[in-house]
Amino acid sequence: MFNNYQNHTLVQLQQQDTLRSAAQQHLAAQAESLKPTPFYGPALAQLGSTLVNLGHELQERYGALLEQETQPQPATPR
Repeated sequence: MFNNYQNHTLVQLQQQDTLRSAAQQHLAAQAESLKPTPFYGPALAQLGSTLVNLGHELQERYGALLEQETQPQPATPR
């Protein structure tokens, strides 16, 4: 049967092994991601068109309101 110190040491060793394994997997995934893939081009194009559509939508909804707010208002008599 383990005492608390041995149990703690065993848990620490398991955590270190898990972290080392995760770091190796991360490095392998990072190296794999550096290979050229066709994902970026279409994804960026889709993101760009979505942003343009969002800009047009916002301009249609709030453009008239902004124009009204920026128009000079006539002075009100006191």
